[in-house]
Amino acid sequence: MTVSDDEWDRRILCSDGNCIGVIGSDGNCKVCGKPYEGELPLPADDYEPVENETESGPGTADEPQAGQSVDPMLNDALDRVSDFVTQVTGVAPTPAELSDALGRYFVLNEIKEHIVMVRENKE
Repeated sequence: MTVSDDEWDRRILCSDGNCIGVIGSDGNCKVCGKPYEGELPLPADDYEPVENETESGPGTADEPQAGQSVDPMLNDALDRVSDFVTQVTGVAPTPAELSDALGRYFVLNEIKEHIVMVRENKE
């Protein structure tokens, strides 16, 4: 099995300085079994790249599952991201591409940092 550069960069090393393991999706080291100490940024094993999809069907990223609804503010935010990518690249992103990009650790961490900053400034 070959590990891509992206997968290598996203791995979470064991917090025990004497261990060479990485943290699995359960939050424990795959080598020593110890739980990760501190805030776990994102389980390393939970990332699965999404193939680019040209067609979308029921239950895909652009259509909520039965009984689910998406907050209009989230729809507006997704539209802004899609519009930005379209303006910059000249090609609209697919739902699969947006989903993949929004699931990246760097993006998730940036969103978290922004939310924390906004919350702290309100206090």
